[in-house]
Amino acid sequence: MNVVKSGNGEGFLTPALPGPVDYQDEVGSPHGLLSVLRRRLRLILAVVFTVMAVTSLWLWFATPIYSATAVMELDAAVGAGGSTDPNRPPPVSELEQQEDYSARVQMEALKSRPVARKVIADLGLLGVEEFNGGVEPVADLRPEGSSATQDDLSTAMVDGEDTTSDPRLAGVPAETIEAAIDSLLSAISVEQAGNSNFIVITAKSENPQRAMDIANAIVDSYTENRTAEIAELNSRLLADLGERTEELSDRLKGAEYKVAEFKRRNGIDSSFAEAAGAAEIQGAAAAISSARGESAMASAAAARQRAAGAARSPLLDNLRNRESALESQLANLSTQYGARHPDVMRVTAELREVKQAVAAEAARASAALESERAGANARAGQIASDLGGLRARARRQDMANPELAALEREVQTSNSLYLSMLERVTELQLRSDNPRPEAIPVSTALLPDSPSFPKPRQTLAVAMAAAVILGVFLAMVMESFDNRIRSGDQIRRITSLPTFAMIPQKGTIPNELEGPEDAGNTPRSIFAEAFRDGFLEIVSRVNGENSRVIMVTSALPGEGKSTVSLGVALSALSQGMRAIVLDFDFRRRGLTKMLGLEDHPQGLDTYLKGQTDLDGAISNSARIPQLASMTVTGMPDNPASMFDSNKLLELFAQLRARYDFIVIDTPPVMALRDAKVLAAYADGSVMTARWGKSSPDTLKSVMQVLGNNLIGAVITRVNYAKHARFAYGDALQYYSKYSYYYDDDFEERTFIQRVIDSIRRKFRPA
Repeated sequence: MNVVKSGNGEGFLTPALPGPVDYQDEVGSPHGLLSVLRRRLRLILAVVFTVMAVTSLWLWFATPIYSATAVMELDAAVGAGGSTDPNRPPPVSELEQQEDYSARVQMEALKSRPVARKVIADLGLLGVEEFNGGVEPVADLRPEGSSATQDDLSTAMVDGEDTTSDPRLAGVPAETIEAAIDSLLSAISVEQAGNSNFIVITAKSENPQRAMDIANAIVDSYTENRTAEIAELNSRLLADLGERTEELSDRLKGAEYKVAEFKRRNGIDSSFAEAAGAAEIQGAAAAISSARGESAMASAAAARQRAAGAARSPLLDNLRNRESALESQLANLSTQYGARHPDVMRVTAELREVKQAVAAEAARASAALESERAGANARAGQIASDLGGLRARARRQDMANPELAALEREVQTSNSLYLSMLERVTELQLRSDNPRPEAIPVSTALLPDSPSFPKPRQTLAVAMAAAVILGVFLAMVMESFDNRIRSGDQIRRITSLPTFAMIPQKGTIPNELEGPEDAGNTPRSIFAEAFRDGFLEIVSRVNGENSRVIMVTSALPGEGKSTVSLGVALSALSQGMRAIVLDFDFRRRGLTKMLGLEDHPQGLDTYLKGQTDLDGAISNSARIPQLASMTVTGMPDNPASMFDSNKLLELFAQLRARYDFIVIDTPPVMALRDAKVLAAYADGSVMTARWGKSSPDTLKSVMQVLGNNLIGAVITRVNYAKHARFAYGDALQYYSKYSYYYDDDFEERTFIQRVIDSIRRKFRPA
């Protein structure tokens, strides 16, 4: 705060000019936001009402749309693919890609134009205005005299293209059909249910029965067309695979013939090929070794016999033992009986026979050994000869094996291809006998019992939420652009000046007054209290020599400076002070008109011109006889000539001697600089701001002109009820609760009258 000297030399406290201030700080706080919403409640309600009204009208006139849904499931058995090795199943990512691709393909097929064309023909949709684009309805799509059955009328599809025309659409322009197809496709949505194998077909129509029929017809048409397509495709594949199988059969026969011819040409037969291996050659070599061992053993035995002088055999050994026994017996008998004894002769004869048998057996045994040795040698030679042949043939086969192996591999390859092709033909034959599309129906569409669009409750709820958001947004936008003065707190932040009083707008408070001149008649009124508050604030801040001189000004016309000047002077009178008001607004004479002294012959202007003395210039209004005033009798040609410093010094010196409280009413600061000149003769200056009209820029302009001479501000034409309802701050926001305190008739009114009067004041325009 700075101490500034007034024209009379007295000092008073005034604030310095502040820097830039954010006028909308309160919007960022929760309490400030609620205040903004209260201030802009009418805008928000208007937006909500408008949006809800438009939405309600739209719902009233909107055509209801019904939705029917059918569900199909991808057949994994039909659409399966990937690896054929059961021990090595395809990875999960590959299976997911296959399923996703299969789902997208079938969804495209369900929304294909051939399917839609068949549905249009099946349901006769060209006779429905919803789908025929407004053309002349077609009552009967089947050509006159046609006896085609449903199977005959079905559209065949191959690779997604029509191969025949539907006779039921004969004679209908192609443009009409295509437009109907476009309309139908726009009313159909086909989606995959999440990541599952289910496909959801939704049909929309203005008629619930038609919506159900379309959804089911889409499924039936797809199933029929796709089945026919698969059957046709399988037939073509069977024909192609049959030709391929014949080719593979001929190729296999040719490969087998080449193998047989090569074996014949190279002397290779199957038996040799099976026996001429390394094992066979090793067996032959072992047989040779065995035969040679037997021959050696036989030769050794023959040598031993020759060395021993006798052959050896079991029979021969028995015979020799018999011979030895007989010789012993003969010797005993000969000793006992003599040579002619019969027994001796018998034993002699028997011995002779045994010796003959021994000689014969010895000869036979020697011959057997020799024969065995010779046989073993012969067998070893034969086996050796055979082994040589085997080895020769094996060497020849080794030379032919590479080419033979290549020919045999060709046979195996041809045989594998042939068997695989036969398996595919068998599988395809089974599928061809029972063709089945990739997607099969799971559930049919049911008759919808309520429209899917519009949904009044949801639509109104969304509209309400959107309207509230829009209303709040517009309220915040308007609040951010609205920086008009409505509270003393705003003035304090803009100028650092206090607000002395907030003068109510006429017609917005109890004890309605015609103007400030009536405040003296109703000292208990809010109007009088407001001026009294302003007067007391001014007196507490200004000390003058013998009296106080207060200048009241404003930035623009119509901001209530004359009203404040008169009201403050009346408040001074009510405090027992001698008060006078001076109208220095020579151009508009607002205070003069307010007092009804426009026709008074003498006044401030005549005094400053020297045409009258002070007593003659001072007048009293019939409206407020107790208040002295110096008015303007007429608009001078040159108002600037009125501001002679000597004359002004003389004027204020005389007035200070006579009056305790002197109020100067000046022209607006932004229009003229008269106030700047008069400020030098005042102990303090008060500016007025009109509630809801004045802007921060106008306040700043007054600060720039008057500087530190300003001591405070007064807000005029305040709508107390609105100010309190919108919570602009200050003590006035409690006005609604305690306004009855200033109502003289409050106690005499009934409760209903009080409520009605309170509502009337709240919603009365400013």
